[in-house]
Amino acid sequence: MRRNSLVFLMSLALLALPLGSMALAAGWSFGVTGGTGIPTGDLADEQKGNAKTGFQVGGIVDYALSDMFSVGLDGSYVQNKNDFEGSTVHYDDLGEFDPSLAGYQGDFSFDKLKYNTLQIGAHGKYMFPMQNGPLTPYALLGLGVYNTKLKVEGTATVTGGGSSGSAPFDDEFKFDSRFGGKVGLGAIWKASSMIGVGAEVNYNFISEDKDKAGFDSAQYVDVHGGVTFMMSKGTK
Repeated sequence: MRRNSLVFLMSLALLALPLGSMALAAGWSFGVTGGTGIPTGDLADEQKGNAKTGFQVGGIVDYALSDMFSVGLDGSYVQNKNDFEGSTVHYDDLGEFDPSLAGYQGDFSFDKLKYNTLQIGAHGKYMFPMQNGPLTPYALLGLGVYNTKLKVEGTATVTGGGSSGSAPFDDEFKFDSRFGGKVGLGAIWKASSMIGVGAEVNYNFISEDKDKAGFDSAQYVDVHGGVTFMMSKGTK
């Protein structure tokens, strides 16, 4: 998990580097975010995704078109555990964990069962007019690509069919990269002309391949705070 987070943040940094020189002559801002990812819909359904609230980290790059509109890029890494993590579940066929155990009944002990979702996309923001105050609320609409992997670690134990024995299991099930979108609301407080502190809530929706994910769509709400570093137009 730490390695995935580090790789993701390094990727965002590399993405931002080519924009660095442009920021000196335009209304650019860069930021980092952190918060929670709250599954809803199929992702949270006990009979489908069975995911629980996890954590989120991310980054943003924005360009102000005017005082009311901005566009930008964003990325995030979200991790949610399946509620079966730490429990033992009985299966009529253990073959899905180990082909050599196909047809055998038994128990599977889940030591790790986590969804890891990487998202990258583009967005637009509408800034609600305010009376020259430091607080700027806004609405957000975004589109992007989401990629989810399910990490499974545990032990399969045969308990029926006149046989016994156990086998460790460690694998990662990869879902397809899928298009999705988000809508949200947020606000940023300008602590100074260069630094802003904000909060944002987004509803994310993803169309999934049921054959791979086990459900048709995944939805989650990310609630996060962040720090933004702003460069005003004309800064040298």
